Amino acid sequence: MIKNLTEAESAIMKKIWELNSPVTSSVLMGYFSEERGWKSQTVSTFLSRLVKKGFLSVKRCGAANEYTAVISESAYEQAGAREVIDRLYNGSVKNMIASLADCGAISDEEMDELKNWFSKR
Repeated sequence: MIKNLTEAESAIMKKIWELNSPVTSSVLMGYFSEERGWKSQTVSTFLSRLVKKGFLSVKRCGAANEYTAVISESAYEQAGAREVIDRLYNGSVKNMIASLADCGAISDEEMDELKNWFSKR
């Protein structure tokens, strides 16, 4: 089972998935020090948590650690979608789509796209 991420952990994983290669904490600091005002220790703490949760692997490379995604972005998204469907809609995708349609969250165009997608499955 894939564990949930905090908002901050999710931001780090999104950046690592976007970069699509092993990264060091200093590379991530380049993004998050300015964007969020994080210090080096903050980034290191989040990276350690992500390793413990099984999202990242770590390899020593010279004086730095390199972090690599173990769980893909699509695997995480699919697990999250399944959890929402199971928890809120009793495991029914139909109930989820009906709920989204009833509250106006799906446009007619999107509904047509979904119909076409389902008809091809």
